[in-house]
Amino acid sequence: MKRKSSYAAIIIMLLLFGTGVLAYYFYFQPKKELAAAEEMMLEQLSATYGKQFEVSEIEYGKALGDREGTYTSMVYPAGDKHLTFQVHVAENGKIIDESFKETKWRSEAIQSWKPFMGKFGHVSYAINISIPEDVAKQYNLEDTYNQIYQKHKHVMSEYIFIAEIEKSFDKEKERGKVADLLDHTKQRELKDFSIEWLYYEEGKQDPDVFKMKEEIPAYSWRTSKEQLPENKAEKNLDQFFMDHKAPGK
Repeated sequence: MKRKSSYAAIIIMLLLFGTGVLAYYFYFQPKKELAAAEEMMLEQLSATYGKQFEVSEIEYGKALGDREGTYTSMVYPAGDKHLTFQVHVAENGKIIDESFKETKWRSEAIQSWKPFMGKFGHVSYAINISIPEDVAKQYNLEDTYNQIYQKHKHVMSEYIFIAEIEKSFDKEKERGKVADLLDHTKQRELKDFSIEWLYYEEGKQDPDVFKMKEEIPAYSWRTSKEQLPENKAEKNLDQFFMDHKAPGK
């Protein structure tokens, strides 16, 4: 009996050791290799954009069956952390892809909506954008989102997220607000858009709308260009309201 227990313990130890070796091989790289990849990545970014960049995090991953892994890093221009973007780097240190231009343009899109969003009071919002790759390649970092939008809006998309603390939800009042938002969005003449407005009865207003989205709202209003009814009367917008407190929701 003792011998069987000893064999079982040895097998378990071997399995744990093997798992550790595999995890190290596929998910970890020594600090020396991480530092070298980070240095090469920063040199390439600086050469491309003429700016200094800093790294907030970098990690290594390797899929089973792949001969080489990749580094995934979160990077931002020095002194401008709100423009943090993602970079994928090959094991040889060469950048596979990065999203600095797109991150800058998204930030500009959010700012362009600020005057209009101000009419809704204390809300948090974000705008995600979609620019076709062949269009994005025509523009440099110095070009602004508004310049691209003015010329290519018919092939671009915007996805709008709004969240607010509304302790006394009033559908009549909110219907007018979403109708106003919808009219403004349609006037932008985009190829596609979607809107998500979340209402919370409690909690704190967080500037980061996606942090608020981690919690289930009391009510929500969601629609997209494709879902819009032919009849544009405000009352037809009620179908997009959802009561998350109702039974079965």
